[in-house]
Amino acid sequence: MDYKQIDKILNKYLDALTNTDEEKQLKKYFSGNDIAPEHLIYKPLFDFYEQERFVTNPEPIRYQIGKPKKNYFLAIAATLIIGLGIFGLIRKTNKHIQVAGKDTKNKVVKEMKVYTKHLNEGIKNVSALSLFGQKTQKVFKVHQDTLKKKTKENK
Repeated sequence: MDYKQIDKILNKYLDALTNTDEEKQLKKYFSGNDIAPEHLIYKPLFDFYEQERFVTNPEPIRYQIGKPKKNYFLAIAATLIIGLGIFGLIRKTNKHIQVAGKDTKNKVVKEMKVYTKHLNEGIKNVSALSLFGQKTQKVFKVHQDTLKKKTKENK
């Protein structure tokens, strides 16, 4: 056998670039007795594959196939909890609807006045924040300008 060709195939094999025909050639080469001395270090690799082919599991694997356990109790409990939650939510909203029917207009007007009062206070606070933002921008701009002047003087 051509040892240079075996070298090429062996290098391809170690780089995981061989095809099945080339791997068969290597297996045939290493199973024979005519192995070059520089290739003897690779012989245990191919012998290992050959030996592992005959290894079997001493005890067969047993699969237990059965019916999955069904937790009917948990399903019933979850359904009851969801049902009671929905029932309580419906009762609560019905009470609010009944209360809303009496003096609805007056309550809505009072609530809207309170709401607009709080909204106006919030708008005033936000405008104060924007004024604060403008002042801080001026301060930082002055500070940045003085830093630029100092760096120019140091150069």
